[in-house]
Amino acid sequence: TSAAETEAAAPTETPEPTATDTPEPTATEVPTETPEPTATLTPEPVAVVGDEDVPLREGPGTVYTQAGTAAAGEELEVLGQAYDCEWVEVRILGVGEAWVSTEDAELNVPCEGLEEATIPPTPAVAVGAPPASSGDTGDSSGGGDTCGNNPVAIPVNNKTGENATISLSGDCTYYFTVPPGTSQIFVVAGRYTYTFNYCGQTYSGVHAINSNWRLTFKC
Repeated sequence: TSAAETEAAAPTETPEPTATDTPEPTATEVPTETPEPTATLTPEPVAVVGDEDVPLREGPGTVYTQAGTAAAGEELEVLGQAYDCEWVEVRILGVGEAWVSTEDAELNVPCEGLEEATIPPTPAVAVGAPPASSGDTGDSSGGGDTCGNNPVAIPVNNKTGENATISLSGDCTYYFTVPPGTSQIFVVAGRYTYTFNYCGQTYSGVHAINSNWRLTFKC
C-alpha cells in the first residue's frame, strides 16, 4: 500500500434549476364595427289649420276668389309657397289645389325647404277714378291705348288690414285701391311721381318703376 493516500475527489454540486418567467398572454383587441349612419327622415310638409275653419283661395292673396274651406285642425298637403311662405299652395280632398295663408295654418317644416310655387294670374284689382284734385283724367286702368302697351306686373303686399291707395303720375296716370293681402297692379314702365295713402299717412316721391319693383304696405 502506498503511503500516499489517494484523495477522493469531492462530489460536484448539481445546480438547482432556475425558474423561467413565462409571459402572461396579452389580450388581442378585436376591432369594433363602425355603425352605419342612420337616415334622418324628413317629414312630408303639411299645413295644420288652427282652431277655426279657414278659407282657401285660388291664389296667394285675398284678392283671389275663394276656392273652398279647410276645417279646423285639418292637415293640408303642401305643394309650394309664395311670398316667403306668407301663403302656401295645398292639396285638399274635394277641392284640389288651392292656397291658404300661413296666418291661418301652421307649417310643420321650415320655409326654406319648400319650393316656390307658380303664382296664378291675379284677378283685376279694384281701381277707382283718379283723385279729383289731380286734374288729370289719364288712363287709370293699368295701361291702355293712351299709355302704350306691355304693362308690367307690380306685386303689392298690403299688410295694413285695410285698403291702401296708390297714385302714379308720369307717362301715364294711375289710381289704384289695393285691398288687404297680396295682389298685383299693372303699369307701363317709366318714371313716376307716386303718392301712397295707408294707415292714415301719405307718402310721396319719385321713382323709376319696372318689373323689379315691389310694394309692401304695413302700419
